[in-house]
Amino acid sequence: MLARAAGFLLPMLGWSTMVVTVAGVANLLLRRSSAALRDLVWRTALVALLVMPVAALTGPPTILRLRPPTAVARVTTPMRAPVANAIARMAPRARSFNWAGLAAALWLGGAALFVVRIGRAVVTARSWRRRATPFPRDHLLEDRVTLLVSHDTDVPLLVGVLNPAILLPASVPEWSDDELHLVLLHERAHATRSDVAMRIVALTARAAYWLNPLVWWMTSRHQAETELAADELVLAAGTPAVEYATTLLSLAERVRWVPSSALTVQFARPGTLGHRIHAILQCEARAKMPSASTQRAILASACVVATLAGCVRVAAATVELTPAPPPPPLVSAKDWRTDAVRELILVLRDTSAHVRYAAAQSLGQLGDVSAVPYLNPLLRDADKNVGLAARDALRELARHR
Repeated sequence: MLARAAGFLLPMLGWSTMVVTVAGVANLLLRRSSAALRDLVWRTALVALLVMPVAALTGPPTILRLRPPTAVARVTTPMRAPVANAIARMAPRARSFNWAGLAAALWLGGAALFVVRIGRAVVTARSWRRRATPFPRDHLLEDRVTLLVSHDTDVPLLVGVLNPAILLPASVPEWSDDELHLVLLHERAHATRSDVAMRIVALTARAAYWLNPLVWWMTSRHQAETELAADELVLAAGTPAVEYATTLLSLAERVRWVPSSALTVQFARPGTLGHRIHAILQCEARAKMPSASTQRAILASACVVATLAGCVRVAAATVELTPAPPPPPLVSAKDWRTDAVRELILVLRDTSAHVRYAAAQSLGQLGDVSAVPYLNPLLRDADKNVGLAARDALRELARHR
């Protein structure tokens, strides 16, 4: 499992880097457009990040073979099973630390921890909603969003995917009707845009690609654009920008603490107020947001492209050259020693230095001087150890002459 994960880790990092880079460049070009359009770019990228690994694991592979600049000769020689097994046992084995396995284990362990955090956030959001009490003025909303009052939060926030609910802090009776109306408009915009569901998608992408800092940056940018897109919907409803910015500041000043659940969309977080207020006051000319059908078409197209990209495998094609002709056969003999010498002489032409090394040692131990003409070329072998083994074998064979 670790070997398969190690081979999958590097392509995932490449995919995520490519997707985030393309989305970042697109958002840079759209910096004067609406926040909703920029957020759509981030949503498309997040969906693509989750689709590509699934397609790579489940889809039929499409292999693109790239021809290398130089041909790779692969000379293979037949070996009988007894000789091959003996050489395999004699060949020195290099012992090295499995860094790829360690990286795969680190990646899988980190992803599992992030998945646990997502699960804890789901449980926390459900417990907050279960402990909340109904808000008596739910007639202010005419859609499917439920209004609740919670003592677990000091800021208004949205929870739930299929059955969303707005959790209002216990201090809501101190708010004016105008403040409450603007808060509900903002949170209802989040519910209309399915921002909680997209938050889950973003956290899942961060868990899968947690080793890539670019994905962390993208999820942070997506969260910021989500708030700006909801603010645009509030302003599009006819709310004056100055009044909305003033309400946002007034409510933020009353916040004593902010809940830490990752699966909530909060109305006012002190750390993001400056950028949001600046965007609200500068939101005079807003670009038109694509329709819901257009957004669905864009996301569907991204899924198709990501599926095709995930199925692609790139492999280098090797050019098989005709194997060199084997040396002339030795004088036939009936005993096993002569057969073993013949096989070992053939193995001297193998591409593996370990195999040539073991074959030279074995020929020296067998003591058949007919192997001398085939051992002499190995003295100039590219591998130093093979040359030393051939020299020792020739010294041993000189004693049998």
